[in-house]
Amino acid sequence: MSERETLLARAKELGLELPGNISNVKLKKAVAGKEAQLDAAAGIDDKGTVAAKSEDTLGTDPEPNAGADKPAPTTNTAPAPIPDPAPAPAPTPDPDPVPTPVPKPKPVPKPGPDPTPKPVSDLVAAVVLDQLRHNGTDYGPDETVELTQKQFFRLEHLGVVEAAEAD
Repeated sequence: MSERETLLARAKELGLELPGNISNVKLKKAVAGKEAQLDAAAGIDDKGTVAAKSEDTLGTDPEPNAGADKPAPTTNTAPAPIPDPAPAPAPTPDPDPVPTPVPKPKPVPKPGPDPTPKPVSDLVAAVVLDQLRHNGTDYGPDETVELTQKQFFRLEHLGVVEAAEAD
């Protein structure tokens, strides 16, 4: 049996419920800690000897199968943590709490075309050179279309439109 299997079996005997993916180091610490707790409750000191409580208990084994399946004691056993004797006092609620204002969420813009029409002064008249589909409308060669400055510069750079001559 491997060391891990032995430790898992011992943990089960001690009543420890541990996850199956526990590391070997944590498994060793958990088993050692539980054994230290049981030994302290039974009156066994660090060296594995029974401390004499009274003359009646000398020579009696506190655990019927003590040491039968128990691995050799390790030297790096940590003492069980000591519980805090007095819990911290609960904070008293403020008698006159000031409500914290909750900021309103900003409206999220809806995707899709901009609902506000562009001012007429921002639009540029352009002549289509070959074909163009703009805002769902197909334009053929020599047709005039109104574009924003940004759209016009991009389409002019691509060779799709050119500036319309002023009348």
